[in-house]
Amino acid sequence: MVMQHWHDVSLLNSALRTSKEILSTNFYEGRIEPKFISEACFIFLMINLRDALLILDKLGRRINFTDDLPEDIDITEAIRQMRNSTCHLGSPSRQVDANGNILSYCRMSGAGVLAQINDVIISNEYMDDVAFFYGKQKLLLNRHLKRACDEAIVEAENFAQSVGLHWFPFE
Repeated sequence: MVMQHWHDVSLLNSALRTSKEILSTNFYEGRIEPKFISEACFIFLMINLRDALLILDKLGRRINFTDDLPEDIDITEAIRQMRNSTCHLGSPSRQVDANGNILSYCRMSGAGVLAQINDVIISNEYMDDVAFFYGKQKLLLNRHLKRACDEAIVEAENFAQSVGLHWFPFE
């Protein structure tokens, strides 16, 4: 059992360290050239954060806040859905409406309407946050991604300590 716990802690440390490093950059500002690097950073963030949240969920330490999310999902599920959209080009979750219109990696800084596609409005309600969109899905940089990462780091460290393993703190 110790080896499995060590494996989980090692994977959590790696995935959360990578997530924290990505979140500490300004990849979302759109100043990175070439432009696809910003999307690549977001996709890599979704992969690592989703993996960390999945491991924590299996360990009984699910990150489950629901602030600013659709009524029927928590942050672990929202990140899982976004990760699937980012990694699968033909995913139906990239569709915005019943007509099959798609939206892939759009981001918006500050409050406003990014687009209206038929009767679907793609918007950000917060002046102090950055919204990321794939299809109708939206995640917010501060309210969702940074918070999920920070809460996951606390839970992962608590788990490591509870099974007698060392957690390598982040700078």
